Amino acid sequence: MLKLSGLGLTLVAVLAARAEAERVPVFEEGVPQTMCGGASVTAYGGTWIYAAAPDLLDDVSFQQGNVAPREKVAPKPAQTLKSNYFGVNTTRMPCLNKNLELLEEAMHLIDGDDQTCWLSEAQPRSDMQPIVVRIDLVKETDVARIVLRKRPLAPETKRRATDRQPAPDGCEVGRGFPVEMALALSCDAWRWTDVFTGPLGAASEQETFEVAFTPRRAKQIRLTATKLRQVEFFLYALSLAEIEVFDTQGRNVALVSRGATIAVNATRHQEMPLNMQQRALWPVQWDLGVKWIRVGYHDDPINWHRVERIKGKLEIDPVADAAIAACKEHGQNVIMCLNFGNRLYSGPEKRPFTQLPEWNWCMPNPPTTPEALAAWDRYVIFMCRHFRDRVHSFEIWNEWNISVYWGDTPNTEAYCEIVRRTIPLIRAHAPQCKVMLGGTSGYFRGLAQQTPEQIAVREEKDSRFVVWKRFAKDVDGIGYHPFYNPKPGWLLDYSADIRAFRAWLARQGFSGTLHASEWNINGRPTPIDPKDARDVWCGIYTQSEIAKAKEVLQQMVRHAGFGIPSCFCETYNAFYAQTELSLLKGSLLQDPVAPLQPTAAYYALRNAATQMDGFEPAAFTPDVAGTVPGAVAAFAFADGARRGVAVWYEDDQRADTYRQKTVTLTLPFATAALYAYDPINGVRQRLNATVDGGKTVVRDLLIGDAPLFIAE
Repeated sequence: MLKLSGLGLTLVAVLAARAEAERVPVFEEGVPQTMCGGASVTAYGGTWIYAAAPDLLDDVSFQQGNVAPREKVAPKPAQTLKSNYFGVNTTRMPCLNKNLELLEEAMHLIDGDDQTCWLSEAQPRSDMQPIVVRIDLVKETDVARIVLRKRPLAPETKRRATDRQPAPDGCEVGRGFPVEMALALSCDAWRWTDVFTGPLGAASEQETFEVAFTPRRAKQIRLTATKLRQVEFFLYALSLAEIEVFDTQGRNVALVSRGATIAVNATRHQEMPLNMQQRALWPVQWDLGVKWIRVGYHDDPINWHRVERIKGKLEIDPVADAAIAACKEHGQNVIMCLNFGNRLYSGPEKRPFTQLPEWNWCMPNPPTTPEALAAWDRYVIFMCRHFRDRVHSFEIWNEWNISVYWGDTPNTEAYCEIVRRTIPLIRAHAPQCKVMLGGTSGYFRGLAQQTPEQIAVREEKDSRFVVWKRFAKDVDGIGYHPFYNPKPGWLLDYSADIRAFRAWLARQGFSGTLHASEWNINGRPTPIDPKDARDVWCGIYTQSEIAKAKEVLQQMVRHAGFGIPSCFCETYNAFYAQTELSLLKGSLLQDPVAPLQPTAAYYALRNAATQMDGFEPAAFTPDVAGTVPGAVAAFAFADGARRGVAVWYEDDQRADTYRQKTVTLTLPFATAALYAYDPINGVRQRLNATVDGGKTVVRDLLIGDAPLFIAE
């Protein structure tokens, strides 16, 4: 009996362990669904990605008079590649549903609670596309009035000065009445009768907007917003607390508690799409072929305030844990941010409004008291011990020099204290991992043009330089965030600034690796006149999808040429849909949870990751002769005995063509065969080259404003 009981207990334990394991998803590779042009189209949940390199631009030669065939180069996933310097900041990591933040779902419009709200997807123009809300009552009802209600501005929901504020002409979330709209009733969702149409006028500034009418029979109520207000810094959107529908007895029948349902054509899911999509899309990072993955930089389940939700109890969300393990298993270098304060120790104790993400409204304060710093130490030790076999580098905070991520007014000395005590903890508890200073908002722009006197001022006054100088000898890596949508001219000076910064760091005793750990160049989801484009935190987004792909390639290859791991921000993000900041694009007409699809930049980066596999910066100097619109960029690479060079010209113009110019390329070695690799279309072509005096000369080479990689 005892033996049987033991077996029974063992079986129960096994089944329990299996049940627990099944709650953690297996991150599956994409599933081929159809074919196009001889290659499969693979589904990652609701997102479909072409397995081959698509023809993004009309195919052209890369050398005048060259009739050699152009061959497609099949992109390879990360686990099959040896190395490259390309990386991404992931979108929010997947997690258990219980650890999700409250999102702005449309259900809040009919929950009877005016402290919760809904937020539509945003648009670059106020009148670009209508936002539609439809409420279905449980039965036909005599309806007499409809009330739109804003989220009230209560004293306890006021923002701190350090919280992100709405745009100057924007309103807070939940308070974005439409500028113009139509309200209609129906009994069959087919034939509709308008009960209001036109502008709200001055009423849009009131807390409620009421439309009363002669009672009408209705089962469906539809709101169509045709002109929108700016909400927060999200561009133009519709955001309400409640839509109330009153019958002739004065009862609100548009409530979940009365059986009502709701549908909308576009919900903004903030930075976090539905968790199901997060899990489905996680393997996209392996398909992309990048070898660097940065996590934890922005409200992730591995941040301190999410790891320690109960004082003294530290635990990792098992789904997030599995996601990091999967990246390591697929041959990617993981950079993990140790990040943010914890309101259990540093406050504020309560968040005033939980529907906006913490980085937007009421980030935890950083640890500064002895108790808080001791708790921070425990968090660091816990994370190091847990992840030391899966993490390449531990990064100490993200963008500590701005209040959005510091959680308070930035304080250089307070950050230095965190760095001072964190470095030895990482060394002791994760000795195989690299120690990295937190990536800064902004970088060292203009350093190459500055005098020693001007640099001395930066060393004293610029918090970034203060920290870099103080800890240069003590860390293995330094992160910086060069730009989001750089202004004209910035890119042209960037290489010189990198060289100047490296020289400055060497004088401070730094011998580690620079990381361009977060940067972005935006695009344009839909054609829009520049005069109608809104300048938000990411800049004015008027360039095309192809132009964005070219700039992404330039920066990725430039960083690789300097031996700098480079992380594009972000792989996918519904929050970025309207400005085309991510590598996947959404649709303004549809809810962005499902229909994300690759941008041209996604495919171009994937091609480059494969084409430059294994190549490291090399010491030889290529020579490029010819007249081009801008400066010529040329970086040398080598993979063992195999040598290559990436070359393009830089100017401030981008176009949906190759914009090629003829040059002569001379390499300081003799080689029998050279190929041109084009990451835009993912093709290669053998070049006509001659060997002269121990050098290889390629005449009539056609280079453009996107990198052309030439290798043996």
